[in-house]
Amino acid sequence: MQCHQINCPAYKNYHHRCWYLAGTLCQTCVEGEYAKKIDSCQQCSVYKRCSGDEIQSLAESFDAMTLSLKGNLSDLRNAESILMESVGRLAAGVAHEINTPLGIILGYAQLLLEDVAKDGQIDNDVVTIVKQTKNCSKIVADLLNFSRSGKSNIIVSLLQK
Repeated sequence: MQCHQINCPAYKNYHHRCWYLAGTLCQTCVEGEYAKKIDSCQQCSVYKRCSGDEIQSLAESFDAMTLSLKGNLSDLRNAESILMESVGRLAAGVAHEINTPLGIILGYAQLLLEDVAKDGQIDNDVVTIVKQTKNCSKIVADLLNFSRSGKSNIIVSLLQK
């Protein structure tokens, strides 16, 4: 069944009826506006043929809920996109702030390796500093990659380390 009224919210919408699109299931309807809309629906031949059919009414209620869920899902995806962009910027900022001191620590540690006796305790400690600084640099590089790509699987790999 098709509505032929051009001002009807369901005009050329073959899957939904106007009394659900503009009706009490619509949370944005202004008080009193619904009464005006349902009056015009009740005069419509489509409404007259479909009203009273409980199965049709139930199906259309599900359709209205589906429309609402699709809208909410779209809003959630938009919010997720904004969140991922913000997390990417934060990751880039943190990575750059950490990378500078790490480079300095690594540079001094490598200079120390040249000056200390090999196979001594100090040499072992400085080698550990160099190794751990390089590990941190790898994590920072992963953060930078995440901020550039925005893919959430990099976060998982970071958290696993």
